[in-house]
Amino acid sequence: DPEVEKVLYDSSNGYFRRDLVVFKNINLGRSSDLCLVILITYTSLQYFFNVPLWVFVFQVIAWRLFYSAGLGYILYRQDRNQNYVRLFLERGATKKDAFENWKRIRNMGLIMTWTVFIVCAVRFSSFPSIDSSWQDIQTWTARQVIGLMFIALNIWSSVSTFETLGEFGWFYGDFFIDEVPSRLYYTGIYRFLNNPESVTGCAGFYGFSLMSGSWTMFALALFSQVCNLAFEHFVEKPHMKRLYGDQVRTNSGFNEALQIMVNDTKAKVMRKVKSS
Repeated sequence: DPEVEKVLYDSSNGYFRRDLVVFKNINLGRSSDLCLVILITYTSLQYFFNVPLWVFVFQVIAWRLFYSAGLGYILYRQDRNQNYVRLFLERGATKKDAFENWKRIRNMGLIMTWTVFIVCAVRFSSFPSIDSSWQDIQTWTARQVIGLMFIALNIWSSVSTFETLGEFGWFYGDFFIDEVPSRLYYTGIYRFLNNPESVTGCAGFYGFSLMSGSWTMFALALFSQVCNLAFEHFVEKPHMKRLYGDQVRTNSGFNEALQIMVNDTKAKVMRKVKSS
């Protein structure tokens, strides 16, 4: 739709103009990008100093709460009464200014959530020593391989999600931009999962926890997924229902296919029972 493209991507007045998406389009001449790089560097350098383990755990929990609960609350209020946009309008700014700042905060929260988790996992990691048995080395190697597979699954899921949603969906544009028609499509990875971020989008956390060999990291991975599920339940689902109504499906494509297989298997078993 040319009109929608103009609203979203117009070079002079659109909502999206080479925004930072994870590290894509990074520009160190942009103050927000530079501050993010400094924050990542500062967090990563803590590994090389004698910082207590509880500090790393605290940072993982704090950033996760900021990302899921803090940003979730912003979206919740924005969905109900446009609260976030009103904060800018009351100070003489525009809705585009509000959305511009939201995109930067959302991207920072996403990157820092992963950064502190990875640094914490490395800090908790145990490595085989020269005296380790062959069995211990095999176990450690298997954990690394399986962990990398989980991380690769997470990367594929995130890339597929972005390719399907585009920048509009990635930054929760339908919470802010009402100039775009409310239409819902289940394409790409969404043909199989209703919310990949709460399922395959958490695989990387379990991958890093497995590679670290730490039960503490596994608990933090589980905590991260629970936070994602809570965000989905309290923020995304009510918003989707309000905005898209009957377009929202109750079961994912994967669940529907699985249910069909179960029903077919039951029918075959019943036919065999009756024939015998």
